Amino acid sequence: MVTILWTLLGLLCHTALPLHDFHMSKTEVNYNDSSHSLEVSVHVFIDDLESAILQSGVDSLFLATSKEHQHADLHISEYLRTHFSVDVNGKSIPLVFLGKEESPDLLAFWCYLEGVDVPFPTLVSLSNDVLTEVFDDQQNMVVFTSPGYRKFELLNRAKPKTTLNIE
Repeated sequence: MVTILWTLLGLLCHTALPLHDFHMSKTEVNYNDSSHSLEVSVHVFIDDLESAILQSGVDSLFLATSKEHQHADLHISEYLRTHFSVDVNGKSIPLVFLGKEESPDLLAFWCYLEGVDVPFPTLVSLSNDVLTEVFDDQQNMVVFTSPGYRKFELLNRAKPKTTLNIE
């Protein structure tokens, strides 16, 4: 009887644990023709983001908890500015961090950034190495849209940048 219980407990624990971690972010970059702006949304897992920020030397931010550090948004903004960038027609676009919100499953954040006074894009360079310094298997999906154009790219540690020719 004890053997059966230990076997069942072992099976239960084994099936409850994931076989491997899933390291993926999604970034949507939309050119808004009417406001001449880039609207950027970054979906990133909260625990992974905190791990990356901790690795940079910042104390625990207690993200998405009642003890969240008062400067958490500043640290997230700095992290994203360091690890994500957009050039349009050969010019670097400064992105302003607008804020964040938890995803419905409470496991991730949507972080919002904006670039203003952006000319209509004909050549776009995207650099996204978010979390690649923490996870070897990190994949960063990037979707770029502008009027009449939509392109998907998968970036990672080996390929952190892409250039899109929009005609």
